[in-house]
Amino acid sequence: MFAHLRSASWYSFRHGTAAPARLVEQAADDGQPVLALTDRDGLHGAAEHVSACQEAGLSPALGTDLALAVPDGGRVVALARGARGWASLCHLVTAAHHRPGPVAVTREQLAEHHTGLVLLLGSDSDVGRALAQGRPAHARVLLAAWRATGAELALAPHEHGALGQRRTARAMVALADAERLMAVLTNAVRHPAPGDAVVAHALDRIRQHAPGGHTPEPRTPRAHLAPGEQMLQTALGVCAGDQVRARRLVAHTLALAASCALDPTADLGMGRTHLPTRPDARTELRARVFDGAARLGLDRSRAARERTEHELATVDRMGLWTYLLTIADAADAIRAQGIRCFARGSAVGSLLVHQLGISAINPLEHHLVFERFCTPSRPAPDIDLDVESARRPQAYDAVIASHNGASAAVAMTDTYRARSALRDAGTALSMPAAEVERIVQAFPRVRASRIARTIEELPELRALEGMDTEPVRQLVGLAQRLSDLPRHVAMHPCGLVLSDHTLGDRLPTQPSGAGHPMVQADKHAVQTWGLLKLDVLGVRMQSSLAHTLGEVERTTGRRPDLESLPDGDAATAHMTALSRTLGCFQTESPGQRELVSRLRPATIADLVADISLFRPGPMGVDVVSAYLAGRAGTATQAPHPAVEQILAETGGALLWHEQLLHLLDAMTGCGLEQAENMRRALGDAQGRGQVRTEFHTRAAERGHTPDTIDQVWQQVEAFAAFGFCRAHAAAFALVSYQSAWLKRHFPAAFFAGVLTHQPGMYPRRSLLHDARRFGVAVLPLDLHASGRHWAVERVDDLHWGLRPPLTDVGSLTAAERDRILTQRPYTDLRDLIVRARPSTPALDDLILVGALDALTGAEHGQGPGRRDVLLHAHTLARTRPRRADAAADQLSLDTDQAPTPTRRTAPMNHLDRLDEETRVLGYELSGHVLDRHAELLADLAARRNLVHAADLNRVPSGAPVTVAGLKLSVQTPPTRSGRRTIFASVEDRTGLVEVAMFPDVQEHSAAVLMRERLVVVSGRVRRSTPGALATITATRVESLRPDRSRGGRGIVNARTPERSPRRAGSAADRCR
Repeated sequence: MFAHLRSASWYSFRHGTAAPARLVEQAADDGQPVLALTDRDGLHGAAEHVSACQEAGLSPALGTDLALAVPDGGRVVALARGARGWASLCHLVTAAHHRPGPVAVTREQLAEHHTGLVLLLGSDSDVGRALAQGRPAHARVLLAAWRATGAELALAPHEHGALGQRRTARAMVALADAERLMAVLTNAVRHPAPGDAVVAHALDRIRQHAPGGHTPEPRTPRAHLAPGEQMLQTALGVCAGDQVRARRLVAHTLALAASCALDPTADLGMGRTHLPTRPDARTELRARVFDGAARLGLDRSRAARERTEHELATVDRMGLWTYLLTIADAADAIRAQGIRCFARGSAVGSLLVHQLGISAINPLEHHLVFERFCTPSRPAPDIDLDVESARRPQAYDAVIASHNGASAAVAMTDTYRARSALRDAGTALSMPAAEVERIVQAFPRVRASRIARTIEELPELRALEGMDTEPVRQLVGLAQRLSDLPRHVAMHPCGLVLSDHTLGDRLPTQPSGAGHPMVQADKHAVQTWGLLKLDVLGVRMQSSLAHTLGEVERTTGRRPDLESLPDGDAATAHMTALSRTLGCFQTESPGQRELVSRLRPATIADLVADISLFRPGPMGVDVVSAYLAGRAGTATQAPHPAVEQILAETGGALLWHEQLLHLLDAMTGCGLEQAENMRRALGDAQGRGQVRTEFHTRAAERGHTPDTIDQVWQQVEAFAAFGFCRAHAAAFALVSYQSAWLKRHFPAAFFAGVLTHQPGMYPRRSLLHDARRFGVAVLPLDLHASGRHWAVERVDDLHWGLRPPLTDVGSLTAAERDRILTQRPYTDLRDLIVRARPSTPALDDLILVGALDALTGAEHGQGPGRRDVLLHAHTLARTRPRRADAAADQLSLDTDQAPTPTRRTAPMNHLDRLDEETRVLGYELSGHVLDRHAELLADLAARRNLVHAADLNRVPSGAPVTVAGLKLSVQTPPTRSGRRTIFASVEDRTGLVEVAMFPDVQEHSAAVLMRERLVVVSGRVRRSTPGALATITATRVESLRPDRSRGGRGIVNARTPERSPRRAGSAADRCR
């Protein structure tokens, strides 16, 4: 028997190779009683390790493997013994991460936090290194320094068969005997089995080539979780064949492991929730709930009063008073900063959450169920808050400042995806970087485990040169071995932990990139540790709405109350039914615009259904048709009247979790709490079998016929694959309705919001063209009128316009922009150069994109052209030598008045302006990408049945058509048939066309569609139902290429990047 005291999981980033559970499984198979997880630099895997040990029947031990911040370097392993040792370990790891420089620990820190710790000095410690170098006297000096820390010590060599390791291990055992210290044996585990060594070696190569990389460790297959018999043989080798000494070495190892075994509850604090102390929280919660009910007018509703008491009774049973008050305080603190804040998820189904002001949704109006959010028989509930993405750091700070206890951000691990795995595998195999990158860029964004399957599925990948060669096969094989390995840890984008003041005793923290303390636990682990997690999610649409409201108020003097909008606004419903929803929350995607053209949602409740239906599950089994049939009064006959009543509003289709709870209760009489437990159990095969047995037994006891039971169960079982939380849909539907209402009634302000914060999937150029279709003018960039964000300006008595911001000029630094804005106004070009001090590239771009037209009179009448102004600016710069301390590209000039520029160059034509706008801004202000190819497209229209997007709805279904335009996006979502279908959006000057490409066409056209930006699509018109949005089923896709047989006319190859690279040579050189 043996127990490993030093084991690294894959949370030893780019060092370990396996999940903690895999190591535990291997140890359990060998009958080992204890397994210590000692990951490098942290305790990220501790919760997983403890849970896996509990499931396998092992005792968990925990420690960490830290670098030493001492002249001789090396590493030390710290093992925790008991609750005090665990607290010391947490504080030690925190100290190692918060010191300047790389993660490491000093002897002074070890002395400060040594209580309850056992320090293992291994072959790679400073003591071990000294012995390996043949310096035993120095090793004794170092050991004395370790003893001075007051910590309990053990010498812990390992031996993998590498040159010199056995000699070092023997010297360490001898030193332990001489110094009367305990000696134990480890195997410095990096992988579960010898066959996994190839991954460890690859990680060494990857780490070696990374910034700050180190020399790789000796190649060996023996750094695995070796069984007890093998470790006894290792001990015999270390002890020179002395059986007694070898068995004593193993016995000491087992004894130390047993003494470091931790109790998850008593030592680690698992199994209970650690909330901040709050005196008389129950009374405070009830008072705030009843105040909220009165404020909302719900105190006069009998249904609301009964629901409130029901929810409060559950909260009393679970002791959740402090939890709800803490979340309510967080929401209040965020709103106190003027930041939009709303709840999402199942919490929206709670009337208490509504009355506390956390959620704007009244669950009674949307038939939401409290038990979907909270029951005594399930883990603690979870409340998520959506805030403005642009102000999320402020929201974090507001929550932390308002919290009476300790708080920290939640961590997350970034795992290998296909592209990152291929790049790192190429590094490990020493393949040419350019060759690897060529393959990487052709890959979609999929998991590393799907690399080989993706190659099989995608013809455009199989067609790449060299894909069938041995080096590429090795690359793919190693990349898949890296699948799911964590690469590094980062701050979770929205998670916060709110705890009492003992948080530091239970989990270590490390600084995040943003400077917030971050616990070494992900969103799943923090629940295991009994910590309250609050997700504060930054939502771009909330920032867009805030910006929109600000622009409406600035330009009209009034601010719409989005939480009090009239439901069912006819103008908004009409716009949505026409699929004119670009930029709108949850309804702008190609699939959603097609769906809303069928559903024609008019109210928030309709949008709840729309959002719930637009998911792979419901779309895959065509719940949409059942829903539409129900609305039309032709729903499928339900197997039982109770079921019919529950499913009436969805046409007999089971769509929402909340419906399922009511259905299970109606059929079995189990109550909503047990129904929620049954719903959760449906998620896996074993649980589904148990639910099936319980459902059939209890339904039969209530007198339902076998045929009825079977029919209802079929619906329940199918629902497990695609059910959706109605409460979550309701939260999103409210925001979706608000965004659509603003687009319809305040389009200019709406577009200013979405152009500034870009919450959706479409680029700015597409949103600008959509704005024009809503009657909004697109104004030019202007030095004096443009600011930091997109803004609304009145054009005339009837029309509004959009002014682009200076922020979008890529060559303009933030400091330059701020100087320009704070120093305005300017009298002339010289004044701008002197006071704002723009760099030469930034000034060139401002001139060529037209931002200085009003200042200089450029491109107006007989005035100078922009090129003249640019040459004049450079002439001004040459009127005196540059200062010695001026930046290399900084313009500097005398204060004497310079001559006014005159027209010497030809004015810029429309296409010149488009080119400069695309290059400088990444989008076009004065036209469309296709304006560059008007003649060629006219030629194409004469030869083919070319149709504009705006006219496609007039073309009958099944008719052949051709469209040409800019490809905006390509998606390959799951489909009902299971076949890979490519969906693409193509934009011409009149609007968007949605294209579907099926496998038979992909063989000859998928590569073109994926590669090219400007495409010609031939196909047939398709409508899912009469009156629905017209789309195209592609039969062929071509790039716009010169047709040499027609003298170079026809289709032109012209890729249009979002922001074109700067041309060679200076702007002034190009103007001469």
